[in-house]
Amino acid sequence: KKEDVQVGYIVQEACALLGMSKTQYNEFLLKDGVTLNDQSGWTEGPVVKGYESGVSRIIYNVIQNAIQYTEKGSVTVTGEDLADRVVIHVEDTGIGMPQEDLKRIFEPFVVLEPRRLPG
Repeated sequence: KKEDVQVGYIVQEACALLGMSKTQYNEFLLKDGVTLNDQSGWTEGPVVKGYESGVSRIIYNVIQNAIQYTEKGSVTVTGEDLADRVVIHVEDTGIGMPQEDLKRIFEPFVVLEPRRLPG
């Protein structure tokens, strides 16, 4: 059954956990020379109807991917609470992805070819 999900709380929690320094236990945590900025301004809301575990997994995965493919620079999370939806923006200074792959990123069971970091 769908429930009320506090999107702002999930964004804030994800940024706090993923913003910790890299450790031997988690290769996706922040690298030296990369900053993670939560500029959503949310502490709890907005609220959406959904499955908290699924919403949480999506938010963590998108932020984690941005961190993983950013060697230097920043990952910035912002959000919009619109009348009929909530929009979360994750912007990074990483290596990017080919234009042809952008249309496929939300297809089920699609794994894009891993890109190598420069250097």
